Order: sequence, then structure tokens, then C-alpha cells
Amino acid sequence: MLAPGKGLLAADESIGTADKRLASYGIGTGQGARKAYRELFLEAAGIEAYLSGVILFTETFIEEGSKVKLFPDELIALGIQPGIKVDEGTEPFPESPKELITNGLLGLPERLAELKKRGATFTKWRAVVTIDGDTLPSAQALHENMKRLATYAREAQEAELVPLLEPEVLLTGNHSRSRAKEVIGQTLNTLFSVLEEQSVDKSGIIIKTSMALSGSASGKMDT
Repeated sequence: MLAPGKGLLAADESIGTADKRLASYGIGTGQGARKAYRELFLEAAGIEAYLSGVILFTETFIEEGSKVKLFPDELIALGIQPGIKVDEGTEPFPESPKELITNGLLGLPERLAELKKRGATFTKWRAVVTIDGDTLPSAQALHENMKRLATYAREAQEAELVPLLEPEVLLTGNHSRSRAKEVIGQTLNTLFSVLEEQSVDKSGIIIKTSMALSGSASGKMDT
């Protein structure tokens, strides 16, 4: 997964997000259109020279491509590691409704075991962190999201899958770049603390971090 000169392709758009992207270009939506869209890059010639792994969405993971093989099997044949997003999306955090919490721990061990049988070698879980002035993120929401990330990582390792952790600090807001940097630091410090508590092997995880950028509503363009 960490081959020199190669990278991971995030192709784990949800059904709604993929349809929205297609519709924005005047393309029809639906399962057939999404499959054709994903075939464009998953079956592109020579991708094995640049990709070490691909993160798939559940729908794509169980679909056959034009070669009458499941997409994960097509990738494996090219020497590309097939991964899959295993979180089940977000919902408002009850104690702080302006913040989001990621779901998906219920039944996760069973799902991971099945995905392992189907050829997955790594998985991804995304947590989102909201910045709002000096009030958000709240300590409670930040800790709960990072705790769930760490629990997921432990479960993935126990299933012999590599966990990819995405603690995403959202760009939405009018915060400064220095505030974003501060929150990213808090997020990572909290994450590593709970990883230790959960006895996660930190040498066997991949973390996708956020960039420290001014908020999208700040009017600033960082260079």
C-alpha cells in the first residue's frame, strides 16, 4: 500500500454523492450510470503503474466490471490492493447538534470478517470535526469521534485488515488557518491518546490528515 511513486485512489463516493456528481454534468443517474462511471477509472489502462490501492464504496465492492469480474478481483489481478469504506455516515451529536458523529460500530466485526473473505485488504473510517470560532469542536464530540476511530482501528486489525483513519477537520466556516492548525493538533493528540488506550498497533495504521487552511467563508485564499 505504500509502494514508492504510487498512491491510494479514493473511489468511495456514496450513491447520493456519485449521482449528484453525474447529474451536475448532465449525465443520467442510477446504478448503471454509476457503474459505467467507475469503470472509467478502475479499468483505465496502466493504472497499476500509479495506484497501490483503491478505496471502494459498498456498491462498487460487490459489482462486476466489464471484464465480468468483481471490481476487487480486477484490482487484485493488477496488483492493486482493494479497500472499502466501512463507516455508515454521520448524524448530529446529541450533546452538541451542530457537530457530527460517525456511525458504524454496531455489527462491525461481522462486516469486517465478510469483507476480508471477499478480498478486502484495508478499510477506511471517516470522522468529521467542525470548527466554529473558539466554541467548536467541543471536547465531548472530539473525544467521541476519535474514540470511535480508535475502536474501528482495533477491530480492523483484529480482522487482519489495515485500518485507514480519516479524522477530517472540515473546511466549512470562517476560521483562520492558525485556528485550523490548532484544531488539527488537538484532533491528532486526542486520536493518538485513544489509540493507545485501545491498544492499537500504531505501526499498522494509515492516517489521512487534513491540511491547515482558512475556512471557506473566511474570504482568505491560502497559498
